[in-house]
Amino acid sequence: MTSVPVSGFALTRPRVNRRWVVLVLGVVLSVGAYRAGSGTAPFPSGLSLDVAGWLDGVNTWVVNNNNTSPIFLYGFNYLGNFLQQMDTGVLSALTGLGWIGFTVIAVLATARWVGGRLALGVLAACASFAVLGLWTDSMSTLSLVVVSVLIALAIGVPLGILAGRVDRVQAALSPVLDVMQILPSFAYLMPVVLFFQIGAPSAIICTVIYALPPVVRLTSVGIREVPRESVEASLSLGASPRQLLIKTLLPGARRLVLLGVNQTIMMALSMVIIASLVGAGGLGDRVYQGLSNVDIGAALEPGVAIVAMAMALDRVTERIGQTGTSRGLVAVGPLWWRRRRGAVSVLAVMVVAVLAGRGLGTDFPSGATFSIASPVDTALTWVSTHLAWLSTF
Repeated sequence: MTSVPVSGFALTRPRVNRRWVVLVLGVVLSVGAYRAGSGTAPFPSGLSLDVAGWLDGVNTWVVNNNNTSPIFLYGFNYLGNFLQQMDTGVLSALTGLGWIGFTVIAVLATARWVGGRLALGVLAACASFAVLGLWTDSMSTLSLVVVSVLIALAIGVPLGILAGRVDRVQAALSPVLDVMQILPSFAYLMPVVLFFQIGAPSAIICTVIYALPPVVRLTSVGIREVPRESVEASLSLGASPRQLLIKTLLPGARRLVLLGVNQTIMMALSMVIIASLVGAGGLGDRVYQGLSNVDIGAALEPGVAIVAMAMALDRVTERIGQTGTSRGLVAVGPLWWRRRRGAVSVLAVMVVAVLAGRGLGTDFPSGATFSIASPVDTALTWVSTHLAWLSTF
């Protein structure tokens, strides 16, 4: 309320809320337009946009010029080839270790630098890949996840640091990240395939788009939550911007940055099945084929492997983010030489395991595998035959 003096008296004048005025005016105009058109008048065709026609034109141009235009010859095709080579290289490295070498490296590394209990979980995950006969498909999926996460972190962490330091960058990135999180993944599958064709590059790009927002947001929050006193102390001691970032900001934001890494891995794994629609292959393709053929048992097997992989990666990265320390089963002494001796021993065992794995074969022996598809299908048939009366309730 504001006071206006009139002949020695103070009269109060109410303050008008402009938001309510705009809202009421908008409602009145909308109702008036509706009544004027009797509720049946269509939107003027001259004001509508033919988005579908424009997209069809873009599709036609891409199809006619994807082998001749410099945009593709020196842009999209180069990027697609680079992503394909990354995926091929990582997959070759994983399969080249052999199933014994990969399992030993994963279990010992987890035991040495994370913890013994989680090492048992990693062993169980590797065992599920092997005994279900899905070792090759599991390595293909893991390769896709590794490449996608590395690219997402290479883009997301610098953007998060910049957003955490500059308010304008934060304001500009927020709506973009909102769109990336809200937009259904099926909406950008076809545009990506249009420019990169069906295959691993399209699957990687779709996965990066889906998995990028968490690491950007959490890195930005972590940078902003670093105590101001720490920043001022570093600057007062003459720290350069590079030293401030490496020695003050990133260590202070370490927990949230690692949480962003954890969430990015989980988001990438959640895209495995959807990415199979654009040629991702691996476990997601096995799930999609099983569902397409209405074969629940065949779809459940790779589903179990995906869950095992997700749980192992989630627990390991979560523990690293929580503790931030290296502890393990081999080196428990306080002296540096004991820790070094333990690390050397672990590396020696890993090398021996890799050599043994390559000698025995890279894939798990097919004779030692078993399938749960037939028992699951049998159980579902029995349920649908003998318990169909439950659907009446």
